[in-house]
Formats: sequence, C-alpha cells, structure tokens
Amino acid sequence: MFLFVSDSKYGQFVCGLIQRNQRNNGVHNNGACYWFSLAANQNYDEAQIGLAELYSSGKMTMGGTKEQDMRESLRLRELAAEQGNDKAMMFIGYTHRDQAIALKNENHQEEAQRRFEEASRWVGFAVESNYDGADR
Repeated sequence: MFLFVSDSKYGQFVCGLIQRNQRNNGVHNNGACYWFSLAANQNYDEAQIGLAELYSSGKMTMGGTKEQDMRESLRLRELAAEQGNDKAMMFIGYTHRDQAIALKNENHQEEAQRRFEEASRWVGFAVESNYDGADR
C-alpha cells in the first residue's frame, strides 16, 4: 500500500497526516510519528512541524519527561524555521516571549532580556517573509 512513498518526503508527510487525522483516540499516533519522522529526516519542514506537534500535544513521548518532549518539539520547529518556515518562526518567537515573561516575573532580568531579543528576532523573520499576522 505504501510502496510509492518509500523515498518521497511529501508522500511520507501525507501518510503521517492521514495517520494523525484518524479519529481512533490516538491509536494511529505511532504511525503518524513513523511517517513524519521519515520525512523530517529528509529535512521536510512541514513534517518537522507535524512531529513537533505530536510531542508538544502529549500524543507522543520520547520516553522521558514532558520537559524533554517540549525541548524536542522546539528543536524540530527550530529546524523548520531555519529552512524558512514562517509558521515555525512565529511559534519560536512566541515560545521565547513566554519564557522571557516567566523569567522576568522570577527576577531573572538578564536572561529575560536575552529571550525577548530572541523572540523579536524570530518574529522579525516572520514579518520579513510576510507571514499573515506577524506584524501584529
């Protein structure tokens, strides 16, 4: 059934979408992870985001802590952003902003400032790529 996608990152991504979108209470998440991973390993940005969403939603785990899963999710989105994926750029910008706010509230001003600068950098990239809503 899936012979046509053996080397196609696009086909693998679509198989991941099909598996992820099955409505069987997460039964197909391992299949989605498998197909997204194949495409992500070929540097397909949308597959990296799909895999990241599985980790950040708690539908997949690396076998460790939730914090490790979130770090892996951010790492995958950073890979996608570095390839020019503006959706990933915005997500990373918002993530750094949220971390900066939490650090500022804990009186870690220097680290908060660094995170705000990183957030601005990523959102700036998204604005430059004309991502809808990035200028807000």
